[in-house]
Amino acid sequence: MKLLDEKMTATHQNPERLHQANDTDGMRFQGAIEALQEAFILFDADDKLVVFNQEYKRLNPSIADILVPGISYEKILRTYINTGVVKVALGREEEYIQERLQLHRHPKGTMIRELTNGTWQQMNERTTPEGGTVLVSSDITELKRTQAELQISHDALEIGIEQRTSELRRQITERKFVEQSLRQSEERMRDVLESTPDWMWEMNADLRYTYLSEGIYCPNNLTPKDVVGKTRPEVAKEQNWIFDSILWQSYLDCMKNRKPFQKIEFSVKDRNGKERFIQFDGKPIFNENGSFGGYRGASRDISAQKIVGQK
Repeated sequence: MKLLDEKMTATHQNPERLHQANDTDGMRFQGAIEALQEAFILFDADDKLVVFNQEYKRLNPSIADILVPGISYEKILRTYINTGVVKVALGREEEYIQERLQLHRHPKGTMIRELTNGTWQQMNERTTPEGGTVLVSSDITELKRTQAELQISHDALEIGIEQRTSELRRQITERKFVEQSLRQSEERMRDVLESTPDWMWEMNADLRYTYLSEGIYCPNNLTPKDVVGKTRPEVAKEQNWIFDSILWQSYLDCMKNRKPFQKIEFSVKDRNGKERFIQFDGKPIFNENGSFGGYRGASRDISAQKIVGQK
């Protein structure tokens, strides 16, 4: 860039030197700007064309035929705009020309413009120390396409995130509704179970109690820790339940073979030392895949019936 600055200064001071065949410095300067990947064009303090490279002609084919040293920037600009290549200038050509001339006289850095053929150009314009103007431009079409593709991907991602977020909100709302409905259903069921004379119970696949309705604890002088997590034989032994041996064996056989059972009876002393008679029924639970899940059933106090029967 130092060489370019020096040569631009020399060219401004004596433009004719650039076109002398034996001018080694001029040939070096021309070689330097031809080596640039960007399009390059230089105007003197009178806004007349001094020099440009072949990349500038390639990037601007609509004005290639008029690019000769000495032509004014304004004439180049008007010819260029009148070919209809600048998209933003369509329908407002003169207004755009005046805007562009103003920016050309007072450069403000980088400019980007879209052409009607779908390509994009980036231009950097600055004033030289001698009052001239140098313009460097490049084709950024691929960059703009990449940006557009990234924007599309970004927008699609945001839409996807929003849709997923909306779906998650819906699922959360539905889950809360289901959980609330389930709690209400459980409360209703609990109320029903606590008001019925039967006591509901449930066992897991290891035949250990996982649930008993509250009603069973009081008359049998039991607490949850006396029952939950234990098998019926363990509770029976701890609480001194007395079974008819035949009925008890029938119960054990049903449990072993995963069969339902009914009217299994035992007697137990309540908290007042009074003998009470309990009867229970149950049926096996099987999961969706057919595996054994435990037992569910009901127990009831049949002491009154027993007393009547004994009379």
